[in-house]
Amino acid sequence: MTEWQAGGWTCAFARVHEIRGVGSAAVGEVIAWNEPGDIEGEVLGGAVDEAIREAGRRLLANPDSFEVLDLTIDDSGAQQAGLSCGGGVTVVVQSAGRIPEQLWSAFAERRPVALATVVGDPPESLVVLDGGRSFGSVGGPEVDSAVEDAARRLLAAGETAGKRLEVGDHTVLIDAFVPDPTVVVVGSGALADAIVAQTAVLGWQASVTTDADEAIAALDAAGASAALVLLSHAVKLSVSVVAAALRGDVPYIGALGSARTQRVRADRLRAEGLTDADIDRIHGPIGLDLGSNRPANIALSICAEILASRNRRSAASLQGRTAAIRSAADGLLLE
Repeated sequence: MTEWQAGGWTCAFARVHEIRGVGSAAVGEVIAWNEPGDIEGEVLGGAVDEAIREAGRRLLANPDSFEVLDLTIDDSGAQQAGLSCGGGVTVVVQSAGRIPEQLWSAFAERRPVALATVVGDPPESLVVLDGGRSFGSVGGPEVDSAVEDAARRLLAAGETAGKRLEVGDHTVLIDAFVPDPTVVVVGSGALADAIVAQTAVLGWQASVTTDADEAIAALDAAGASAALVLLSHAVKLSVSVVAAALRGDVPYIGALGSARTQRVRADRLRAEGLTDADIDRIHGPIGLDLGSNRPANIALSICAEILASRNRRSAASLQGRTAAIRSAADGLLLE
């Protein structure tokens, strides 16, 4: 998108804000296109492409416009698109020119980000980054403050989600985009294979390597969605990769090994200039205590810990809990 805009082209952007039915389709899918006809991304397996592109053509002709499409997908169309069933979907289509550029940077870095757009004329937008910074405006300080709070709650929930917010006489559509973890496994063997299989079940991306440079490059490419799973006990390899991950602020760093192995690794990291605060970020020994030594079960415990860490959860049992699992503001209230 940044390159398209730098070329002086008018660009349009569409996002799936809400789904009703439709089975495997995900909120947060996006598609973008420009005046010459280039297209990036796909939504709903192409099931609503015609309606979205019609709206896109209207937006390219009038860059200040904004459309909210409530579309229906019948069972036949869903089957052709590879969806499990028909249903309804709300798609927001708007000009990319009125969206703060920090959204595109966050997408490129695979960093959690929220986009809020006020339904009105003109359709102003506000971007909220994971960590709190915001850019743009949707209606003055009071409205912006309420929207920022709602966007931060969506981001803190750790999942891509959409929310419609009414603030005074403003209707604001907020979408949080939270990329799935990209797991970089350093090591080999049955456990590495089991982790790759488990990530596939979750729909995450994963790679396996025993080379330090390849591992560091993979972590860099994954950006803010990276999760390092260190299985190798080779000291030189493990220290170089973990040190790079700590210095690069990789969100999740987990390392296999006994308490002694963890102490030896920590001492080597201190010798490399890392602090105790840095070392405390390492999940080691890695994984949740599920009481099993089978590779498939260890892989499950590792992926569960990655998910809990990413969602800022304790991974404690819900048994006996009487409070709501999530607040109503998160849009997923389970009682």
